[in-house]
Amino acid sequence: MIAVAARSGQLFNASSVANDIDVDYKTVQAWTSILQASGIIRVIHPFWPNTGKRLTKTPKVYFMDTGLVCHLTRWNTPDQLRNGTVAGHVFEAFVVSEVLKSYMNAGANLRDVWFYRDSKKREIDLVIQDGHTLHPVEIKTNALVRKDAVKNFGCLEGMAGYEVGFGHVVCQTREPYLLTFMRMADAKVALPVNVSEPRCSLELPTESRKVKFFLGDVGMLTYKCGMDVVRDLALSRRGDVVL
Repeated sequence: MIAVAARSGQLFNASSVANDIDVDYKTVQAWTSILQASGIIRVIHPFWPNTGKRLTKTPKVYFMDTGLVCHLTRWNTPDQLRNGTVAGHVFEAFVVSEVLKSYMNAGANLRDVWFYRDSKKREIDLVIQDGHTLHPVEIKTNALVRKDAVKNFGCLEGMAGYEVGFGHVVCQTREPYLLTFMRMADAKVALPVNVSEPRCSLELPTESRKVKFFLGDVGMLTYKCGMDVVRDLALSRRGDVVL
């Protein structure tokens, strides 16, 4: 369990874990299945238009409780979590677990939550599927993100049978700001996350009005803002917004 916790937010290879703890990889697979069945971890698969390829690509594993991750791995100090080598993985695990919880609470299909990684190792932290529309999500620990944070979103363009919808960057900024202006169909929205207080009220200017809405945990923030609110806010303009 400790070996899996140390890999939360990372690609998961049962053989690698088996080598680390000196057991057969089938034993690791069996243990992992128990952790999944008990809701302690979730495994996310990479998105690929070819269903067969989805099954052969390496998945990522996420603990649903980052507190348990920190306890098992002894990442116990604020400095480790803020500045250490594990900071990015723990923050990503926190965000993804909240997204998954929001899906479960809403009765939505967890199989619509993917990640992207291609042979050139270009990655997108999350790909939220809404029918034939794909919403890319990048997760950053920074408070300030720039437009290069969404540079891999274009990897989803041109996939037969799919279109790319609104993209998001989840980060720790306190105020919304624009990254770039672009066509309405290409908006990317960055969302604020305060790990110690992940509830926030946001007010965004549009061309004709201001819209204020309340967002709960980061999972609902991504789910609600990504699928509904951003469409209302965009009106006839599209841009990359950091919130």
